[in-house]
Amino acid sequence: FHRMVRFVEGDAPDGSGRRWRVDAFTMGTGSTDDIVSVTKLEYFTMNSENTWESGFVITSDEAETRWIQRDSIPTFYMGDSVKIEVSVTNNSDPIFDYKSGEGIVMHYGRHRYYKARRKMHDDGIGPDAGENDNTFTKIWRIHGPGYYVFQPRPYRVFRAFFDVMDFGTLFDTEEDVHTAFWGLPYKVIRE
Repeated sequence: FHRMVRFVEGDAPDGSGRRWRVDAFTMGTGSTDDIVSVTKLEYFTMNSENTWESGFVITSDEAETRWIQRDSIPTFYMGDSVKIEVSVTNNSDPIFDYKSGEGIVMHYGRHRYYKARRKMHDDGIGPDAGENDNTFTKIWRIHGPGYYVFQPRPYRVFRAFFDVMDFGTLFDTEEDVHTAFWGLPYKVIRE
């Protein structure tokens, strides 16, 4: 796992003694080898003309070097639909010839007791533009920010992880593990 975090020193006006604050960070990345890799992550939101509009995009060229400011993480409103596209590469010969040779799962959590996984699709049906083109798509309805001491939270930051696994890893007992993932926080606002 690789992620860089930049801290800045400031005043602690609340008296808590916490002078150091997170200012920016890079995308969290990790992999077991170079067989499979994530090459692009893009979030789309619906605009006023009911078409998908790109709201956040990051590529593998900048994933480990682009500083994402703390105030500019992807932000969504509770109940909105978000289209997520994740592009991958797979440098292995298809050991197990099934679909495009790999699968992607999106992991997200509302709190420590509720973690969810959602399969992403590369089947050319619905929001996915092309079958087996190594661009996986998911329409995701944004959950709420939750409650704190029986009061609704106005907003909250969560984490999402996208991991890709080669199907040879899943279906061939003699095959090595080939997996990669990216992780990024996102903010949910109660409307």
